[in-house]
Amino acid sequence: MNFENINAGVLSTAVTVTGSSSANTITTGSGNDTIDGGGGTDVIAAGGGNDSVSYYGNETSIDGGTGTNTLVMRTAATVNLGNADQTSGDTPNVTNFQNIDASALSTGGVADRFVVREHHHGWLGRGHDRWQRRRGYHRGGQRQ
Repeated sequence: MNFENINAGVLSTAVTVTGSSSANTITTGSGNDTIDGGGGTDVIAAGGGNDSVSYYGNETSIDGGTGTNTLVMRTAATVNLGNADQTSGDTPNVTNFQNIDASALSTGGVADRFVVREHHHGWLGRGHDRWQRRRGYHRGGQRQ
């Protein structure tokens, strides 16, 4: 379903929410939710559960909430899961994510840069991605 604004914070079952390209306010509950704000100036609060939330870089804020959450990259960004605001050089305040899924990004010869802390859960990319850990870089394909 497509919504401009939805508050499903009381739900304990998994929901899939797709917003529009307009500004959406999306709140979900304790299920393992899938949220795609649609690329507008959204405010997203994923609540509890192990959620997947799409990142377009236009959002106002994205909070993964509690659980083990995955930030699904729809555009390239610098991501550091160890920072309070986990993306930099962009508008949204992104918090409470433990995983990155960058598999939807086109390789197009552009290298995406991700920084993960030692206690990350996993990441997924493709192409010329550069993953920085405390001890250096991991280049290339998928790693989880």
